[in-house]
Amino acid sequence: MSQGDEPVAGKRDPTPVAGLRWRVAVTGVLMFWESLWRITWRPASALALFLSLSLFDVWRVLPVLAHALSLFALLLYVSIVAAQGFRRLRYPDRRAILARLERDNQLAHHPLLALEDQQELGTQNPGARMLWRMHRERILRHLPPLRLKPPQPEVIRADIYGLRLITGVLLVSGAYAAGPHAFSRIVSGFSPLSFAPPNATRLEASRPPAV
Repeated sequence: MSQGDEPVAGKRDPTPVAGLRWRVAVTGVLMFWESLWRITWRPASALALFLSLSLFDVWRVLPVLAHALSLFALLLYVSIVAAQGFRRLRYPDRRAILARLERDNQLAHHPLLALEDQQELGTQNPGARMLWRMHRERILRHLPPLRLKPPQPEVIRADIYGLRLITGVLLVSGAYAAGPHAFSRIVSGFSPLSFAPPNATRLEASRPPAV
């Protein structure tokens, strides 16, 4: 290998694509949100179901033990699923973001990733530098304006029974049914001991006094 073919360490040719920096930033946030939503939709649906039962005041007619076991099962499920998901959660790197932009814009032959490459050989050779510059200019000439697509978490593939929609409807309906008592019912839902165990005592207390 001649001296002119030696790679120059640390030399990087920036990608001269207008608006690429902010598009990379936005796409990275969208990709991270997609990953986050794929992790959290199951525990969020379970929490919404529990809140719906609280808003409908279901726990008042169930034994305290059933209420406590339901709360324990919810906390255990949310903790396990969230821990497993967040352990794998990573912010996407630049190459993954560029690949996403290429896929969203249907760009063949990975032009954005190609523009990220740097000349390793022939950096001291004027002819090689000219060919490298012509290669980059040709890519830029054929590069269309980049468009951003909305996030695509693809949760519908996993949620085949529509649990998100069902729990969402229940939550809204429960909030409407609870009215001004919504907050107190939610608080009671997370406090099983707030309900007196003997139902008979409550019934007896609700009877009018004998004349």
